[in-house]
Amino acid sequence: MKTMKFLTAGLLALAVAGSALADTTLKITGSTAYRKALYAGVVDTLSANGTVNVAWYGNAALTSANQVIFMAGTSPNKVTIQCCMAGSVGGVNWVANALDVATDKDRVGTATAWLDSTNTTNTVTVNTSTGALTVTGSGVLTSPVWAAAAPAGITMSDSFQDSTQFNSTDYTALNEQGSAIGIVEFVFAKGKEYVNVTAANSTAYGRFTNMTALGFRTLASSGYAPLALFTGNSADANIDVVLVGRDSDSGTRLGTFYETAYGTDQTAATQYRAYDGAGGTGNDVGTVTGAGAIKSLAQALNSGDSAGSANYAGYSSGGNVKAVLNANGDATSGVLSPRGRPAILVGYLGTGDLVSAGGQILSYNGVALYTPGTTTQVPALTEYGQYTFWTEEHMYWNGLTGLVGTVNTQKYLAKSIADKIRATYATTAAGLLESSMFASRAGEGTPVVSTLP
Repeated sequence: MKTMKFLTAGLLALAVAGSALADTTLKITGSTAYRKALYAGVVDTLSANGTVNVAWYGNAALTSANQVIFMAGTSPNKVTIQCCMAGSVGGVNWVANALDVATDKDRVGTATAWLDSTNTTNTVTVNTSTGALTVTGSGVLTSPVWAAAAPAGITMSDSFQDSTQFNSTDYTALNEQGSAIGIVEFVFAKGKEYVNVTAANSTAYGRFTNMTALGFRTLASSGYAPLALFTGNSADANIDVVLVGRDSDSGTRLGTFYETAYGTDQTAATQYRAYDGAGGTGNDVGTVTGAGAIKSLAQALNSGDSAGSANYAGYSSGGNVKAVLNANGDATSGVLSPRGRPAILVGYLGTGDLVSAGGQILSYNGVALYTPGTTTQVPALTEYGQYTFWTEEHMYWNGLTGLVGTVNTQKYLAKSIADKIRATYATTAAGLLESSMFASRAGEGTPVVSTLP
């Protein structure tokens, strides 16, 4: 009889644990390189609550937007997930220290990070095989309503916490939702061949096909270097390669610096921003919708941004870098380097923000992740360890409420999203499933070792 009582009590507890008891809100920040997979996992998870609604700000395409709100269900079973993706390293900082999350224009965290649930939304569905998201209507907001400033419970991070300055020794040790949830691949890519180049310059542009770790270290230290350094051709000595890159909140930047042995998330680099006016004025081509062709470059540090110094040493999203590399040069003046030479821009970005033309993608240390001139990956180069420019994606959390087994609690939602990404959606970020790997590494920039017997 006692056994029956305990069994009945246990079944009752499970029944209560599996029921939704209250509205739930979950805030997510971190990696912009992984937002496609994240958003697919969120929509898949919320679809269990019925129709999923979405609104976003800052980009016409949902998968390129950094500030998004998803909602499903009705009270007392409503779930709201707010996203403000502003970089892996920044995300680790904000979540480890329970700080209000900031946007790319405000590093102190005011009420411009989280979209409010009163915004007009449209329905969204996910293809559970491909991860493609379909929205009924535009969903993009031109005059958003913002929620109050607040910390996030989760950060998506393509950086280990202990690889950042906000490590678990000096800061709160974050909890990780299981093992790594996917592999994030990165590439070096060059900007478009600008319309006014001479035949000789066009030939030189075509010779620029590879980036080396040592070449990147030279480039990052000064911001520009002669093209001849990368081609070994004396005819390229008077053309410059100029670096466009990410700010210090970026996990892509951290991974790049570790991979090339240039430095850490605290290492300074000289990088540039692109403008459609002369002398680094006018619209920032990487961040302003409808900006014109690139007319000039300005050093990224505090170039037209509000006070904040070091965090403005580059772009806040891989989508910004992609926009610059895909932009045309001014038809009259072209694009000139800081010392007045014809310039070829180069940047580093996750393959989820891949440039539009395959001919812009560079090989790394002589290994081409993509078939030259295309956007088709060469199979298995990363999986077996030949291509090494990649990191692992993590879901870190701090202060989430509820139990993993209780439907619609924060911990339940976090685990569900992570599991769906781990099983399927990691590939929608143009990365790889962790389960497909036959190679591993202990951290960013460490040796890649085979896991085959």
